[in-house]
Formats: sequence, structure tokens, C-alpha cells
Amino acid sequence: MASLWLGLSLLSGGGPLYGEYLARSSLLLSLPWVEGFPAFALITPYGLLATLLPSEAQPALQAASALELLLMGLGLARIAAPLRNLPREQQAPAWMLDLLYPLLAFPYALLHDLMLLAPILALWAAARPSPRWLRTAIGVYLGGLFMPFLGALTRLALPSLLPIGVLIAMAREGLLQPNLRRTPPPWPGF
Repeated sequence: MASLWLGLSLLSGGGPLYGEYLARSSLLLSLPWVEGFPAFALITPYGLLATLLPSEAQPALQAASALELLLMGLGLARIAAPLRNLPREQQAPAWMLDLLYPLLAFPYALLHDLMLLAPILALWAAARPSPRWLRTAIGVYLGGLFMPFLGALTRLALPSLLPIGVLIAMAREGLLQPNLRRTPPPWPGF
């Protein structure tokens, strides 16, 4: 998807604009330390660490974020590759991780990006409904309501705990271990 977005931007004459964006992207990564910026609205691990650490930690955080981006991308590829030729209903874990990836690996995402959790929860419900899914959905809903408020009070990016919590719940549910059976699973497809 990222390659398609970049390719279309370049083909439509957006090369200089994209170059300017890349040149200024380091400014985005320093926003959590800018006075008056609502850093509590960041929903990534980078955002959480940026609200906990001083601005001097920014170079180390950027390096760690780049490494996290690479390692999580490789992990996603490792889970998704064996599923690519299976029926669509068995590909749900890869689609869920694909939607969760930017919320965990990219350094900059805000509260409105939490909307990506809705299709993740919908895919989970279609692939394998369970009590853990229900607890996770309720937790995400309540967390989306209260964590921004608590984050504003504490000046911490508390909403960044929501995508991490969804990943942990998926792992505990066994959704990170792909089902490589060729027969349809016992749950309904999507």
C-alpha cells in the first residue's frame, strides 16, 4: 500500500512535494517536546516514550523507532507470507496486523488514527469471536474515552497503550500464530 501511495504521488508530479515532506519529517518527530503541543494525543510507543523522556533522548528514540519499524515489518511479513495463498477467512490475522502495524511501528500517529482499531476488532470478531475479543473491544472503547483525558492531566501519551493492549490480546488469543490448514476454519468467514 505504501508503495502504491508513493508511486501515485511521484507519477502525479508530487516528487518535489514528497522531497520537502521528507526534509521536514524530523520536525514531526520533535513535536512531542514543543511547548503547547498535545503530546498526550500521540498513540504510538514513540509518543509514550517521548512524553516520559527529555528532548535529549530524541536521537536515541528515533534510532529505536527505526529499528522497531524494521523488526515489526519483518515480523508482519513472516506471519503474512504463509497465509497469502490460503482462503480469505484464514488471512484475518495478517490483515489485523497490517492495520495495527502503523499504530505500533510508526513514530507519529494521533488519536484519530485509533479508528484503525475498529476494522481490527471487526476482523477478529468475524475470524474468531471469543470472550477475550469482547473484553478487548470494551477496553478499547473505554480507553478511547478516558485515556486522552487522563493523558491530558498527566501529560503522558496514555492512549498509546491501546494498540499495545490489542497486540497483547491478539497474541494471547493465538492470532499471531497463523493457521496454515487448507480446509476452512470452524468459524465463519468475513
